[in-house]
Amino acid sequence: MPAQELANASVKATMPPEAPPAQPAERARILLDSLHQRGIRLEVGSKGRISARPARLLTDQDKQSLIALKAFVAALWKERNDVWVVE
Repeated sequence: MPAQELANASVKATMPPEAPPAQPAERARILLDSLHQRGIRLEVGSKGRISARPARLLTDQDKQSLIALKAFVAALWKERNDVWVVE
């Protein structure tokens, strides 16, 4: 093998394996923790409606993530806040 190929092979061998993409529930947990650390409080209302206060602290990425993970965020919020819901 040429020297460059040997160097590339040794670098690849020492690199950690790529982590699989995070599951939606894990992404929701990370999002809730991030929002909490930045002082953003969520409330989950009827039909899974999510409100965030203060809204001015939300980034566009936060909004997109909340929309994409709405069901997971609502479920995790209810679990963390010990909420019992009758539907």
